[in-house]
Amino acid sequence: MSARITSPVSHPQASEHRLPPSALAHLLAGLIAISKNTSRVTPDSDVFPGEYEGNKVICKRLRVRTPAGQRNATAEVTWAINEGLLWFYCQGPGVLSFLGFYIREEAPFGMALYLVSPHEAGTMLEHLRLYKGNSRISLVSLVKDVVEGLVSLHEKGVIHGDIRGCNIFMNDAGHAMIGEFGCARLSSDGPISPSRHSIGAIPYQPPEHLDALLNDKLVIPSASADIYSLACLIYEMYTGLSPFHEISPHRLPSIRACHIMEAITTDKSRIPLKPKEGDLAYHENGLTNEIWALMEESWDRNSQNRPSASAIRGRPLFTYVSD
Repeated sequence: MSARITSPVSHPQASEHRLPPSALAHLLAGLIAISKNTSRVTPDSDVFPGEYEGNKVICKRLRVRTPAGQRNATAEVTWAINEGLLWFYCQGPGVLSFLGFYIREEAPFGMALYLVSPHEAGTMLEHLRLYKGNSRISLVSLVKDVVEGLVSLHEKGVIHGDIRGCNIFMNDAGHAMIGEFGCARLSSDGPISPSRHSIGAIPYQPPEHLDALLNDKLVIPSASADIYSLACLIYEMYTGLSPFHEISPHRLPSIRACHIMEAITTDKSRIPLKPKEGDLAYHENGLTNEIWALMEESWDRNSQNRPSASAIRGRPLFTYVSD
C-alpha cells in the first residue's frame, strides 16, 4: 500500500492555515527537537523521535500525495487533526497516550502538523522478536492489555478498525497499548465507502469487510470487526506468523491481498491455519486449546456470535493475570 492519494491542491503557507479551536486546545507550546531520521515508516506516515521539555517523545507526520505524486500538505493537516482529536477522545486504559499537536514550518511545503505521543519501546511485534524465548514475557498478559484497550474504546463508541501487531505499542513498563487511529471511526458515523484506506490491513479484516471491498458495498465498522482482528493479532503473537500466511506468500503484497480476499470470501469455513501440536506456538509460546477456542469463537462468520471485548476480559483465562 502506498501513501494516501488525494486530489491535487495548492500548498498554502502556515499563515493561511486556520486550525479549528478543538485542535488549538491541544497544540503543544514550546519547541520539540525532532530528529532528522525516522524511527519508523508506515505506508501513510513518517515517525520521528524527538525531545519535549526534557522527555523523549514520538512525532508522527502523515504522508498524503496527489495523483501526480506531490505532497498534499493541506490534506495532511486535515487528516492529522481528525486522527488526533479522535485519538484524544480515546484516552484510557490500554491506549497509547496522545500529548497533542505540534506545528512547524517545513520548506518548501509550508506547515507540517505532528501527532505527538510519549516515547514507546517499539511495537509489540518488535518487542516479541527481541525477547523471543524469554520466559518473563507473558503473552496472555499482553493480550489482556489489548483487550482492556478495546473495552475502553468500545465503551466510548469507537471502532479502531486496524488492530494488528504493528499498531500495538509497548511502554517502558512492559504493557501493550493500542495506537494508530488512522482507520478509527465512531460507531455512530454509520457505513463508510470501501477503500484500501478506509479499512485496515487485509489479512486482519473480517469477512464482511472483505466482501464489501470486493463487491463495492458499504463497510459497516463494528466492535465485532475489532474482535475478529484481535483474534488475528493473538494468532500472530503465538505463531509469529501473519494470519493466512500460507496464501500466496511469495507474491507482491497487493496481489497477495487480493488472493486472501478471494479465499476468505469464497470459502466460508476459512480461518487462519491452526498450528500443529508440536509447533513452537504450543510448546514454547504457550498456546493452549482454550486460547485457540477463543480465537475460533472470535472468527465466527456471524459477527453477532463473536464475544464482546468486555466478555473476553471476564474469561477465566485472564482472571489471574496481574496488572
